[in-house]
Amino acid sequence: MDEWIPTLREIARSLGLGGDPAAYLAVFGLALARLVTAISLAPFLGGKSVPNQVKVGLAAAMTILLFPLLDPVAEAPPPTLLWVALLVKEVLIGALLGLLSQLVFFAIQMGGALIDTQRGMNQFSFFAPQLQGNTSALGLLQFQAALVVFLALDGHLVFLQALADSFQTTPVNAFPPVVADGMAFVDRLARFSADLFLIALQLAAPVMAALFLIDASFGALGKIAPQMPVHGEAHTLKSLVGLLIVFLALPLLIQQFGVSMVDMLAGVKEVVRRLSA
Repeated sequence: MDEWIPTLREIARSLGLGGDPAAYLAVFGLALARLVTAISLAPFLGGKSVPNQVKVGLAAAMTILLFPLLDPVAEAPPPTLLWVALLVKEVLIGALLGLLSQLVFFAIQMGGALIDTQRGMNQFSFFAPQLQGNTSALGLLQFQAALVVFLALDGHLVFLQALADSFQTTPVNAFPPVVADGMAFVDRLARFSADLFLIALQLAAPVMAALFLIDASFGALGKIAPQMPVHGEAHTLKSLVGLLIVFLALPLLIQQFGVSMVDMLAGVKEVVRRLSA
């Protein structure tokens, strides 16, 4: 490492940069930690389906592009203990932004799973690599459709812009003053989590209402004619009607996907603003 320092110092001087090269490396490592964590957790950037080398490469490229905005000029790198504390802070900020980007996709996936549960078709589960879990058939369908809508709206670019803005509001060499506004910040995060269930119920409500009416009708029919095998017929009808309503309401669902994603991106931007140092 000692052999590389003079070389890095000469390269920095040739580029018109002052300060200690070790300080530049320390700042680069801190920024890279935030970006790698956020990108790894963002489902629309691949999740587990994308190799780690690709995600690290994307984060490194973004760090290089954003490096002039990081105010890296320093005479010496921070002490080791301080640098480790800053590194933990960067990882936590990246994890927070990445998890917030997942919530709306969890909600959309949950809405499909609720529909499949209500229509009795949740016996089979499928792996969703972007969210690292299993879901039902309609849950996976709605999740993949939501990804297409999100990318069509350039939501990934807005998210990356929010990541870039986070370095302006919370520099890598400073700690966010969340203690001063801690309860409001926690309350806002709790609201994001509560909205997950609200979005899922909104997406599943039309189908669940129709299936409830079918259950009520067949229940009344079973009381009137107990000898009729209404249970098997109701199960088949609920499965078909639920699927039919989903496809008929698909334009409305896609529109709701867009609204929910815009709200998610606005929430990410608000969290970035609240983290202002």
